[in-house]
This record gives sequence, structure tokens and C-alpha cells, in this order.
Amino acid sequence: MFRPSQLPKTPKMPKVLAAIAQSVIYRILMVTPAYAKEILKNNSRNYRKLNMRRVSSYATAMKNNEWELNHQSIAIDFNGVLLDGQHRLMAVVESGMTVPMSVCFNAPPGSVTSSDETLTRKNADHLYSMRRNRLKYNESQVAAILTCLNELSNGGNKVKLSKPKALVLFDRYESNINAICEVLTVNDVVATSAIKAALVFAHVSHPHEASSFAETLNSLKYKGGSPELALAQFLKSDVYKTNHRRRTMLRVLKCLLYSINGKRMLSIAEPDDNLLSIFGQSKSSSKKAA
Repeated sequence: MFRPSQLPKTPKMPKVLAAIAQSVIYRILMVTPAYAKEILKNNSRNYRKLNMRRVSSYATAMKNNEWELNHQSIAIDFNGVLLDGQHRLMAVVESGMTVPMSVCFNAPPGSVTSSDETLTRKNADHLYSMRRNRLKYNESQVAAILTCLNELSNGGNKVKLSKPKALVLFDRYESNINAICEVLTVNDVVATSAIKAALVFAHVSHPHEASSFAETLNSLKYKGGSPELALAQFLKSDVYKTNHRRRTMLRVLKCLLYSINGKRMLSIAEPDDNLLSIFGQSKSSSKKAA
């Protein structure tokens, strides 16, 4: 256990600050929905509007047991007014879950204006911090792929990727990500995170076929009527620029399915929602489905 005494001594505090420091109390508590509701009754000094998308994101993490205790405290001033933590507390209420949180009582009222001035840690930062020894490729690139994989693993639905879930997905798809990123290196539209994510997803059940498709896509040498050519032409079209990321990933899987079954594709086919389940099955099942 690290002890503060291991660090150099700091200068003596002015009397005013010393008095504040003595009154501040930090506790790690199991915050229940009822406890959160009681604190939220005094949420009168928060300068930010409640962002329900963020609340829902936190609530989902809590329901999935992905919420982790950290040093960022719920802050309450000496009048019992909530200064920081409205989104986390609302998420406890919405989820109905009891979760551990650090709570700071008697926080200085003026701290509300400076509590959010630090840089937000993104999934890429968290990934680098927790998995840096295993990262073979740029953490921002891998984080973007994981964001797309999170959608594919949720049936193609757009779901916010929490930091704990990003680590879970990285551990699950690490070898698949490395395999596709090693092959698909062209600095072009064919090397986007959505394209890579779709091939990583397919690589789990069809490693050879997904890698072979990526190699052909990467070579930029396509045969007439090949699914790779159809995909490459689509990615350079104006339609692709306005195409939803989910539909792009499904189109990649559609082209890969055509390639696996040796089918010609003169123009890119409209994707099907059952593609996600197809690539979760065996090779023989996917051939029958085509």
C-alpha cells in the first residue's frame, strides 16, 4: 500500500485553507437509489443541464456490472447542496442498482466551477493505460475499431462503449484485430475502422476467408465481378459518404459472404440483418445461408 509519507513534505497551509481541509470528509459508500434521490433533492447549484444520454449510458454500465469505483467523488457542500455528480446519481436512480461511489462532504462551494476543467479521458487513453504492453497498433485506431465492434456485438445497434466494456472487447478480439490490422494497411478508404471492424468480427468464425478478403482488398488489384471490386467501388462513391456506419459494416459482411461462396457481384448488394448471426455460426452454416 502506498503511503503519503513516502512523498516529500508540502508547505504548511494558510489558516483558511487548513480550516476547509479539516471540515472536508471523504467516504466510499454503497449508494442506493433512495440515497441518490435524497442527494438530488438539493441539486440547485449545478450549472449544467442534465444529459439523459449520458445518464442512460451510465445506467446501462451499472446494470451490466461494468461500473467501477474510482477517485472521482460525488461532491456535496456544507449546506448539503450537490455540486458534482448529478449524472451518476440519476443513473443510480434510473438503473435501480446500488453501486460503490466516493462521496465528498463539505466541499468548498466554489469548486463547482473548476471540477470539469480537466481533459476527458477517452477509450483510447484508457486502453493505452490498461493494455499498453499488448497494443500492437495505435490505441486510437484500436479504440475506433472497438466502438464499431460494440455495435456489431449488440445486433448492429448504436450503443455507447464504456471504458470497462472496451477492455472486455479488446481481450475478446485482440488476436482478430491484430490479424486484420496486419493485413489491411492501405492508407485509403478501404482501411477505415468500420471496414476493419467488420472483418475482425468475421475473422472469429472465418479467419482464413476474412484474412484473404482483406489481403485482396489491400492489394487494390481486383478481378471484374469480384465482391472486392464491388466493395471498393462503393467505398469511393458518393453514396458511401452518406451511408450509415452500421450499413457499411453489413455491406462488408455481405461482400465477404459472396466471396466465401465464390459468387460474382457486379454492384454491391443491399445488406441483410441476418448477416450478424451468419458470421456467428460455422462455415458450413454460412454457405447454406448464402
